Amino acid sequence: MVRRVLVGRVNVDTGQVIVVDPSFLDTWKNDDYDQGKPERNDFSHSAATRILLSSTKAGQLEEGNKLAVVSEAGYGEGTYQVYATYSNEGRVTKLEIEFAAFVKQLG
Repeated sequence: MVRRVLVGRVNVDTGQVIVVDPSFLDTWKNDDYDQGKPERNDFSHSAATRILLSSTKAGQLEEGNKLAVVSEAGYGEGTYQVYATYSNEGRVTKLEIEFAAFVKQLG
């Protein structure tokens, strides 16, 4: 039987979330967004912010074989519930962050 289970929560302090393989974080650049810098799509805070300021509010980061997805957190700072959907075989088939199911405001 396919089932959906609350597996945890994610705290958001910058109004954005990223889905990435943890082994790729060693090349993450925690730089500041600068509108005057040339556009790039690497693993950086600046590239993530550029995506969040776009009309889609979500998109892909790419650096070589490293891929990630960044998205605005619907209601900004706070704690959001994360659900996993499991197949009949017990494998995770979907991971969802419910931005509409706001848990609490950080601060």
